[in-house]
Amino acid sequence: MGDQRNMYKHFQEDSGSLKASLDMFNRAGEFNETSDRGYDYYLNMLDTFARQIAKVFNEANTMDKDGNPLVDENGKPLDYANALFGADGVAPIKNINVTNANGQYLGYDGNFHNEPLPDVFKTDKEGYVLDNNGDRIPFPAGSTDKFLSLNATYQADGNNLVDKNGNVVGTVTDYSNALSNAALDPTALASYGFVQSKTTYDIKDAAGTVIDTVNAGDWVDKDGNKLFNANSDDINDATNKLQILNGIANGTYETLAGKVPKIDYDQITADNFTITQDWVDSKTNFVQTHDPSQTAGYNDNINHLIAQFSEKLDYTFTLPDGTQQKVFNGTFVEFYDNIGNQLGLDVKSSTVLVNNYITVANDIANNRDAISGVSLDEEGIDIMKYQKALTASMRLMTALDEQLDKVINNMGVVGR
Repeated sequence: MGDQRNMYKHFQEDSGSLKASLDMFNRAGEFNETSDRGYDYYLNMLDTFARQIAKVFNEANTMDKDGNPLVDENGKPLDYANALFGADGVAPIKNINVTNANGQYLGYDGNFHNEPLPDVFKTDKEGYVLDNNGDRIPFPAGSTDKFLSLNATYQADGNNLVDKNGNVVGTVTDYSNALSNAALDPTALASYGFVQSKTTYDIKDAAGTVIDTVNAGDWVDKDGNKLFNANSDDINDATNKLQILNGIANGTYETLAGKVPKIDYDQITADNFTITQDWVDSKTNFVQTHDPSQTAGYNDNINHLIAQFSEKLDYTFTLPDGTQQKVFNGTFVEFYDNIGNQLGLDVKSSTVLVNNYITVANDIANNRDAISGVSLDEEGIDIMKYQKALTASMRLMTALDEQLDKVINNMGVVGR
């Protein structure tokens, strides 16, 4: 967390000017050991709080504890199991955030297009993209300690990729190649109605003739038809993966009503945090159980969410490079209390600093007057004294002038 003592450093850097105070309160407030807790710090903390609430409830209402999409007893996605919280009434879609100077978006094929494409790739808890083996994908190419994260926003400058801070992080080619090795996320694909069948069944034509057989484990579309012609149980087979990505890119595959592949939680803030309009309209309902075989009244998911209020969670914030930095660990109540307690301490310490600054400023002003030998009060009194003296002198000169005029013009000449 930030260290309030760093304010003194900034006062020194700016020669003790008020600008140092203004800069401190306007700093971005990143969560590290060298940053100040300024205005933006608390905004970021409240945003993080809103995102965590949204994430916990949305994930509980869209996937099971293993991260798999919620389905009914027939293996089809639950049409009402959608996001509960979002930004301004909608669940913001997480896209591939790489743009060029023309405002176009990088696509799955490595080229730029007019419309952004959604993130449908598998990631770990820290937001790093995984390959088919579950390993993080290096980015830039050849890196051993840096990996691909779709949380980062990049701008293409020619073939170079530049982050929010203006740093070159790699090339467009490296990014596209890394993305081509990414595994698809089953939960994201479920938003298009793509799931693995839990049972084996025949597909028949209008005449009742069997034209295909779906085996348990085969990938099927929203209508229960087999999705692939070959390797039908492998979503990450090169041909199958290309089919999925091309279908999403050209609009052949569309998401089911109310569903999004992935939610971009970084777009949710404390200011725009709301329940979704679909929940208001009852198109989205609260999922009571993750087990479709259970009867009505089985409330394992509700119990899970109640338990979340006493569960210690990691609160994270997305840094410019897309990595997630932990800023707090605790329950919802502990996090909120921490903000209030920290704010109280900072207000107290800031008040002391401001009062000290005012005292120092007054002392400097008094010392300056003492060194220059000039006192505004004394000078004002002297001016009044000199003004009165001048007035008296002018009256004396007037009296003398009158007397001289009388002597010259009104007194007679002897012997005349």
